[in-house]
Amino acid sequence: MKKLILVWVAVVFMSTTNLFAQSPTDTLFQITNKVMKAYKTQNTDLLAAYSSFYGKLEVTGNKDYWSEEDVVKTVERAKNWDGKIRGIGYQTMKMGGTTLKNALVYLYDAPDPGKIYTLQFTKKDSGNWFLSMMGGIEEYDKSHFDNFKQDMDEFQKAVENAVKQSSAGQN
Repeated sequence: MKKLILVWVAVVFMSTTNLFAQSPTDTLFQITNKVMKAYKTQNTDLLAAYSSFYGKLEVTGNKDYWSEEDVVKTVERAKNWDGKIRGIGYQTMKMGGTTLKNALVYLYDAPDPGKIYTLQFTKKDSGNWFLSMMGGIEEYDKSHFDNFKQDMDEFQKAVENAVKQSSAGQN
């Protein structure tokens, strides 16, 4: 039984990482756009490419994933997003010899005053960004986002790169 489970985990991991492999040069702006596209179109493989290991297992191993209540909410929130990122906040923490960087991407304001919708990503040392454990578009108090360090230089560079990419695609 253990061998069967290990084989299943290996197959799931290998099948989801090759199709939509994340580029090490992907910015949070690009990753956010891809994750939001995955939610809007309910694209399991694309979402798995930007999920943590456990997130990959949840997305690819759960046949009812897209019908779960919290995922249905996330899909609806993704469909209501206008494609603009309002800000990105960062927090860095050290755990032993590992540096974890968390990014909170502010997508848009929630209907309740003082609330916003966000995606949260994590990055280990110099690795790739991936959706934090549970993934999904979460509703937070705006003050929670304000506690994250705003790195406007990185945000501005991402916006400028996105504008260049969209301009290049129109020529």
